Amino acid sequence: MKKTILAVFLFISFINFSMAQENKTSLEFKLFEAKGVVVGEILTFGERYEKVNNIKLSAPFSFVVPKVKGMTPLFVSADNKSDTIFRVHFTTGDKDTEMKDREIVENIQFVPMSVPMGEGIDRLELVAKLLANKVFDAATASYEANKYLGTRQTKIGDYDAIEVFGKYIDPENGFFYLRIVGILNPNKEDSIFVVSNIKDKFYRIASLNDLALTTSGIGLSKFKYISE
Repeated sequence: MKKTILAVFLFISFINFSMAQENKTSLEFKLFEAKGVVVGEILTFGERYEKVNNIKLSAPFSFVVPKVKGMTPLFVSADNKSDTIFRVHFTTGDKDTEMKDREIVENIQFVPMSVPMGEGIDRLELVAKLLANKVFDAATASYEANKYLGTRQTKIGDYDAIEVFGKYIDPENGFFYLRIVGILNPNKEDSIFVVSNIKDKFYRIASLNDLALTTSGIGLSKFKYISE
């Protein structure tokens, strides 16, 4: 699996299966509390995931998939068609809901990157340039109606990170927020960045801070690198 701080990553369309595309759903999901208890499933990406999917992980990690009533996560494992390690599509409905009746709520995908070791501020600047330029451009290339909203330094757990925000309109699926987060691995060059697409109609987003309180945002807040 490739990893680089310079390459433009090729993103598979975030909806790669047939779903309801009409505005049939009137659901609204509540944002999580910033420090609330999260009930969900811990997913770990290490040796077992490597063996099952015949890949090599340069930066093993774990995160949480929160459990939300009325929302079902659909998992997509690694393949040889992209750099993505793993994706979760959060959809409306329960486990028995047919695919054609589901609607995308948000998703999150994990991608490897390499950031040379050095001073923390220098590493963060490299990540900021990568995410705000190449990754943002790649993630929004399919949508003419898109807008960059800003970049800032943040924390994901105990890790230094960079957030990039944007928004776009998918002609078939409506208005989405885009949140891209690069998480520095403090112990080596091999790191991870994530891309989340959040459908506006399902949340009351008052500020960009609220994107960290969506289902994918809360799951990412539990991200951890695994020591080898």
